[in-house]
Amino acid sequence: MKTRKNTFSMLILTGMMLTNQTFAQPTREEVYFLPSPITSDVRMDVKITPTDDNGLFIGESSGWFNPGGLIYKKSFVSKHWGASQTRIQISDNIVAPDFKQYDNIKAVTKDASGNLYAAGTYYYNDTYKHDAVLVKYSPSMVEQWKIYAFSSSGAPFQNDESIDVHAHGGSLHLLCYKGENGYNLIKYTDVGGLVFTLPITTYIPLKVKCNAAGEIYVFGYNTVGTNGVYITIQKISPVGVQLWKKNFDAKPGNLMDNPGYFDVDAVGDVYFTSSSERVAGNQDAHLVKYSSTGTKLWAKYVAGTANTTDVAGKFCFDPSGNIYVAHTVTDINSGVQNTNIVIRKYSPAGAVLGTKYYRGSGNADDEAVGIFYAANGRIYLGGLTRSTVKRSVMAQYDTGLNLEYTDIMLHPETATFPVTSQETYAIDFIYDAPGNLIYWVGRQEAVYPIYLDYKSSYFIIKYAIPTVPRLANFQNNIQLSIYPNPATDKLTIQSEENLSSIIIYDLQGKIVYQTGESDENSLDIDLNNFNSGTYITKITNSTGNSITEKFIKL
Repeated sequence: MKTRKNTFSMLILTGMMLTNQTFAQPTREEVYFLPSPITSDVRMDVKITPTDDNGLFIGESSGWFNPGGLIYKKSFVSKHWGASQTRIQISDNIVAPDFKQYDNIKAVTKDASGNLYAAGTYYYNDTYKHDAVLVKYSPSMVEQWKIYAFSSSGAPFQNDESIDVHAHGGSLHLLCYKGENGYNLIKYTDVGGLVFTLPITTYIPLKVKCNAAGEIYVFGYNTVGTNGVYITIQKISPVGVQLWKKNFDAKPGNLMDNPGYFDVDAVGDVYFTSSSERVAGNQDAHLVKYSSTGTKLWAKYVAGTANTTDVAGKFCFDPSGNIYVAHTVTDINSGVQNTNIVIRKYSPAGAVLGTKYYRGSGNADDEAVGIFYAANGRIYLGGLTRSTVKRSVMAQYDTGLNLEYTDIMLHPETATFPVTSQETYAIDFIYDAPGNLIYWVGRQEAVYPIYLDYKSSYFIIKYAIPTVPRLANFQNNIQLSIYPNPATDKLTIQSEENLSSIIIYDLQGKIVYQTGESDENSLDIDLNNFNSGTYITKITNSTGNSITEKFIKL
């Protein structure tokens, strides 16, 4: 009897799994930690851009420490996956770097030919101090040229730095700061020839991008009064002539508009996000659109229920020009204040086409890292859930914002005593150039009383995304979302139809949970009494169609 029972259980589960092919899913291919440097330095920051050969070009800012703290920094570049290369040092090996050399990488990019660029700060010598530097590499990481932007000898302020770089149409556009005359936009040819230098005045520039015609947009901010901050966008012709400059204030007055993300669509219209106050002390997450001629077309915002700080996030476009933005909002959930991710879809005219929240289990804090529209017609969200443990989130949605799949990974923090603090941070969410990979980038930090023990480790989770996400399901026509998966203390099941019944089996075929008749289309299941492991759930809707799904209880 025991053998027959086990055989029967396996037949049930096998039949269930065969029908569990509603959606093709991203595959977590690898979790990769950047190799520990062999020169006793600690990575303090990275900037990453995808390459044309399914790799990543990484700019590194690394520090050297004594027991009291940081003593100097150097910059490096490296490439991982694709045609990988060894770590290359950009910084000069000066004789006495302590408390003098603070090099870094501020931005990396690539051009249409696959050439790679790193912009940063470079300690030149005791006369010129730090210069803004731009370095070009071939796709195989051979240095092509190195250019410095610097204050003249004898200027009272010598420290210069890069801010951002953008490649377009055979040209490089470098934002930098020079100690002698302030902020500048410098345009170079791809062989390093100077095209123009344009002073940037009345605001602090942060990012630079071009439209298809090669017109240049600079995005930044300025301050007013004691606490006021407003956002500025400047449009510049390909030959360096200002076309227009606009300021954005969500509400005039001594209030804050903190800049977020910025991009230009296919027709040259400008979008940006901001965390903006409409009431002092209450920042709402805004998405703002300007036309290519500088007219503000609309501004939309999302406000969390806690009426405090909501953080503006990144956004993406689909081929129809619709916009998908992922903000982090502060809500009151079951009497507890925490942050959640809200995804909102807008038409090009600013109409709200959909809203979806991502809330990790345990009433923890969730923050948006990035969002992309992929070539397979799906939306991919990167997030981080913070509680006593940290979890990276990678979620797949259709363009109607129906959740199709989540991959959640725990990141244990295992630094040993006498660690002062340890933390896991989300750094970036990257869609690769060929369009078949996504990378979730994070950092784990451990701070000790003696800074010689300071640790900072960067890791990259590599996902392969499916070419065709939706597979035929001849068993039923249920549109279903199950999240989070894996789950800890709560599993949410949502359907377009009302849920008639839900049965959960363990891998031995034993029923561990079963509902009665229901007229709801959403159900939260308490998992606190479930053992860790894999479960199969059979879901039947009000029309009698059934589907089975697998989930993991952590």
